[in-house]
Amino acid sequence: MKTQTAQSTNGTAVITPEQPVTRHTPFPESLPGYGIVSHRPFVGRINEPVRPAKRIPGEKSGALRLDQGGYASPLSDLKGLTPLHLNENLFAAAKAATDRLSLADMLETVRQNLHSYPNSGVKHLQDAIAAELDVTAEKIVIAPGSAALLRDIVLYLLKKGETMLVPAPSWSFYNSLVEPIEAQIDTFPLLNDGYSFVYDRRLIAAKIEASRAKVVLICSPNNPTGNVLPLPDFLWLARTYPHVDFIFDEAYYGFHDNYTAVQEKELLACTNRRNVFIVRTFSKFYGLANLRLGFVICSETDARNLQKLAPVFGLPSLDQAIAIHRLADKKFHAEMQLEFAEVNTYVYTALRQIPGLIPYQTRANFILVQHDGRWAGLEDRLLTFGFKIKRETIKGDHRYFRITLADMATMQKLMAAIHQLAGR
Repeated sequence: MKTQTAQSTNGTAVITPEQPVTRHTPFPESLPGYGIVSHRPFVGRINEPVRPAKRIPGEKSGALRLDQGGYASPLSDLKGLTPLHLNENLFAAAKAATDRLSLADMLETVRQNLHSYPNSGVKHLQDAIAAELDVTAEKIVIAPGSAALLRDIVLYLLKKGETMLVPAPSWSFYNSLVEPIEAQIDTFPLLNDGYSFVYDRRLIAAKIEASRAKVVLICSPNNPTGNVLPLPDFLWLARTYPHVDFIFDEAYYGFHDNYTAVQEKELLACTNRRNVFIVRTFSKFYGLANLRLGFVICSETDARNLQKLAPVFGLPSLDQAIAIHRLADKKFHAEMQLEFAEVNTYVYTALRQIPGLIPYQTRANFILVQHDGRWAGLEDRLLTFGFKIKRETIKGDHRYFRITLADMATMQKLMAAIHQLAGR
């Protein structure tokens, strides 16, 4: 191997390779695999082992900052408590749909193939979603949960120093998406009319122009407020600002019939644009949170790029089989929406009649409630009745809590507990 060697002032040799250089190690050169090939100039003493550089604790590793921020998942293993704080699907329709699964047959099929990778990666589930939505399978990317997918999309779209807009209030997880790449978070406000929170496209547009945002993430229905962005407003934003990427997080899609068939088709057609990413999940409406399955619908070009961040060999075959079954279970879809409508109306009406409580209209499987101070600590007092709800802080105001909606019997027990506390 030819090299050019020059002596430096501090006694070390600088080797500039004309060909790739084999760095010497303490291992015999006769053993295969011990030579470390580098195409970069090497500064160091000849024949001295190459030692890794020391890292300062907390120093960033590579291009991502993983030493700060992050998101702490709420506690889920609460024995003896009904978990009304996680927004899981606790409706009777979801339990009935699970009972209809032919798990024995599915498990036997998987058992015979435990030694092999998932057949065709995620193609079977990809094709099922495409058929359900009437889009091409090439527009769909599937990942282990929509939260992981959101992280991939943000890493794909944003660079250091750029800005992503999110609603205020909304899911605190969104803040953690930009931290690894040292991008910025800015917010646009939701309006509160006393009955529901409201998206105002004029406020979103004004903030886009003021912040020069590169990405806008909109949660619809929004967590924790339960309101939706009207489809015409979303389409207007995407068309008015073609240089801005819009992530439409529809994790709670399905409980309420938000779109007509024509509107749904118009929304999905909008993904032909290079600036629209619609994210959905099997965790909420479909009641399959344990499987960790989420998907995005976007342009075929963006889907090809995002696919490079997806699991290499696909996702477990059993998970895909269950998800495909749940997609095709139209009886479940109808029962789920009917049960949600009945429970939602009952809980909202019951809470409105309790002095000091102000529930907000919702299109998701949870309801946000504001109180006047007399109900401070309600989340702690309900623990004695076997219920776990979530306290929320909005614009510095701690007088909010969020309740996951469940089957009617559970909600009636919860209302009875609140009424009992009101009488104390």
